[in-house]
Amino acid sequence: MSALISVAKAIGSPGSIGFLILCGAIGVFMLSLGPRWRRIGWGWMIFVLIVYAVAALPIVSLGLAARLPPFSPVWQPDQSGKGDIVVVLSGDNPWGRARETRRVLDATTPRCVLVSGSPWFVRMVMAAGVPRDRLTVDNTTSTTREQIGKLGAWAEKCGAERVVLIASSLSMARVGALAATTGVPVVLAPSPLDEPPVSAGFRLGIPSYRALRLTRDALYEHMALAYYRRSRWIR
Repeated sequence: MSALISVAKAIGSPGSIGFLILCGAIGVFMLSLGPRWRRIGWGWMIFVLIVYAVAALPIVSLGLAARLPPFSPVWQPDQSGKGDIVVVLSGDNPWGRARETRRVLDATTPRCVLVSGSPWFVRMVMAAGVPRDRLTVDNTTSTTREQIGKLGAWAEKCGAERVVLIASSLSMARVGALAATTGVPVVLAPSPLDEPPVSAGFRLGIPSYRALRLTRDALYEHMALAYYRRSRWIR
């Protein structure tokens, strides 16, 4: 499972363009092996295209996302407090995370705002309308588990009593389960998808790139949850 997670990060999970290119390269390689392999190679590439066409159906992507576990407690504007630290994690659907950061800050005045991610993600948060002088940046972590492991230190350094944690709605089940193991008071602020696919009507059965992206991210989360549970990092 750890190997699958590493491949998903390096190439892209099933449903990604990188994974499609890898599958295409495998097909081309089989075609190059001679006449006996050509039928297998063409069959393989047709199979991959069919799978991707199905993965790009909104009804499929929405179904995969809906099967991710629920999470709680969820932050609400009337629960805001000046003793909070707002922590936003980089990851899938970054524009949605940036917009959620702006929404949270419009509704409250936290003690600190910390962005865990690379400079391009910090710029995205700023582009959503969050002033740079309100942000503290930490780019020393490379995995979600490392980010969550630093929540206590970030809160203590800020003098905060509670963490308002921002991550995408797709990854929030895993993020919330990890945060629950830290002993730090945390409320979850799930961010929306960058570009959600259609959710009703006849277009549910028409492939789209938005749906393919959702399938990719949902499949990654299902694999990551299985890996975290197998590693006993979460229940």
